[in-house]
Amino acid sequence: MYIVGIDIGKNNHEASIIDSKGILIGKSCRFSNTHKGADKLMTHIAHLIGDSPCVFGMEATGHYWYSIYSFLKTKGYTIYVINPIQSDCLRSMYIRQTKNDSKDSFLIAQVIRFGQFTTTSLADEDLLSLRQLCRYHDSVISARTEIKLRIHTIMDQIFPEFDKLFSSIWRNSSITILQTYLTPENIAEATVDELFSILKDKSHNRITISKAIEIKEAAANTFGIKIAQSAFSFQLKQLFERLDLLNNQIETLENEIAHYYKKFDCNLHTIPGIGLVAAATCTFHESPLNEYYKNRFNDYEDPTLSLFLDVEGLICYKALVYIPSHAPYNLYSDTYEKGLALYAKDVFIKEKCPELVPDYLKFLKGLVDSDDFSLNVSREILQDDKRLHKISDNIEKKVIDGLKDLKNKDYDKYLKFFDTFGANIKFGIYQSFGSKKDLLKDLLVYDTLLSDKKISLEEYKKNAKEGQKVIYYAAGKTLESVKLLPQIEKYKQSGTDVLLLHENIDEFTLLVMKDYEGLEFKSITAESNDELSKEEKDKIDSLSAQNRELLDILKENLKDKVDDVVFSAKLVDAPVCISSKDGVSLNIEHVMNEQDPTGEDQVKAIKVLEINPDHTLFKTISSNKESGKDISKYASLLYDEAMLLEGYDIKDKAQFVNNLNSLLADK
Repeated sequence: MYIVGIDIGKNNHEASIIDSKGILIGKSCRFSNTHKGADKLMTHIAHLIGDSPCVFGMEATGHYWYSIYSFLKTKGYTIYVINPIQSDCLRSMYIRQTKNDSKDSFLIAQVIRFGQFTTTSLADEDLLSLRQLCRYHDSVISARTEIKLRIHTIMDQIFPEFDKLFSSIWRNSSITILQTYLTPENIAEATVDELFSILKDKSHNRITISKAIEIKEAAANTFGIKIAQSAFSFQLKQLFERLDLLNNQIETLENEIAHYYKKFDCNLHTIPGIGLVAAATCTFHESPLNEYYKNRFNDYEDPTLSLFLDVEGLICYKALVYIPSHAPYNLYSDTYEKGLALYAKDVFIKEKCPELVPDYLKFLKGLVDSDDFSLNVSREILQDDKRLHKISDNIEKKVIDGLKDLKNKDYDKYLKFFDTFGANIKFGIYQSFGSKKDLLKDLLVYDTLLSDKKISLEEYKKNAKEGQKVIYYAAGKTLESVKLLPQIEKYKQSGTDVLLLHENIDEFTLLVMKDYEGLEFKSITAESNDELSKEEKDKIDSLSAQNRELLDILKENLKDKVDDVVFSAKLVDAPVCISSKDGVSLNIEHVMNEQDPTGEDQVKAIKVLEINPDHTLFKTISSNKESGKDISKYASLLYDEAMLLEGYDIKDKAQFVNNLNSLLADK
């Protein structure tokens, strides 16, 4: 089997032939994009391989491949049309990024030989027909829009008040009035009954006679141009004739599009607000739902997740819901408006209906259509409509189920989602005071001490040591600062994993959750000796009794900064650390006060200075105390060092440096 690779150009193509081993057969053939050129290609192939079977490969380059593809197709050849992107990687390695037509045709043949490609669906005749019709539809729509703009311009001149009489001048009732009478002068001369008859018929009895009276009075009193009425009338008449022609063409064209669209197994058109033509346009792509998303929401990336819901029950609705792959720039600002577009019976009601999504999922995009809502429903009624809240609850559950499924099937992709919107998931738990814990807990993933990438709480529990009854965590300003906490050392040494919390919402979320599957959350920076062995506790108690005076001196010197000074068995190499008690950690203190730095009611953690009795620094302090030296500077230095190790700034840097220099000089 031979493979013919064709590099497509606007006026000329280049073809290379290879055998099943990838060896080039003869020289490449350059031929024009004409009948004569195609015949030249056939002669070239016959000369090199005779009647041996062959297949063709080409890239979908613009529309220039259509002619040669059609020519070869009619001759019964197998042709593989590939996306140029699929050959780019091989091109960069195989031919050192050198653009050369003969090399490109050779490369395309090799891509086909390797079989590492997918054929573009545009090579399908029905899909090609559908694509051409949709493109033509766009051009006809553009032509109709131009006609409408010209009509609108004329009306602004001769009857500027008409635009305010209707919600849109393109409604059947208003456009029929214009087509019938053309000018305000003719409208003013018509009887109220004549006008009302048109309005009644075209609005299906929804417009009352008062509207006819209003139109007649507005026409009689218009401030529009009164001269050259015949010229304006002539223009309008011809424009409306062209508009009718285009409307008829569009209707016929859309029927033809529907004919081809029905050949494909695609239900995209059933989604409200999309329409058949938009659905047909999206069909050209591998992921029609994703393509619709990019067109509808002006995004350049595919969404992380797309969900189509068709619900029938007490409430019947259809919904198309997307999770974007990136957050909008203003997601966390007051200017961001959440909500899904709302349709009733496929009629647009509201662009963003906030009641359809909970706050923590405000990044969702999409639309909802339900026959259960009336077309004239008010925004005030919507706010209290229980049906909306039921739809919202169902969408919430489906989104969460979709994310759990993504987490199980494509963990790396899920991690990208969580890096972008993970704070929102945590906020959902915190905002609900833990009531959504069971719904969202398995979506949480965290950096940990022993893992190279984020793991779930389920994974943490699975990997926990036998008999471990808590989930340990450490919280700080950044991931790097948390990893450097002095309390971490002992857990690293023992091989006990620790959640590393570095987002403002993290610790608050765990506090409202309290536990995961029976394992309580416990901060390694909280003052506690529960995890110490009896030997360690006895050692600390003995040392504390022996050095009570020293500890009291340090505590007195730090009375405005810490609640207590104690010995610790938590530290390995570090001389000191800061712990907290009664629930408010240093991290919570920092987060709360950062939000309101000038507030009167500043949150304050109850701090405890913990000293490593095995560290040489303590032995130095103890020796100085025994020799009668002042150790007050050591107290201040220990506190400042502990704060720095915790990742926080110290208030008086000059005093810290002076104390350090003084003690160094004293040595």
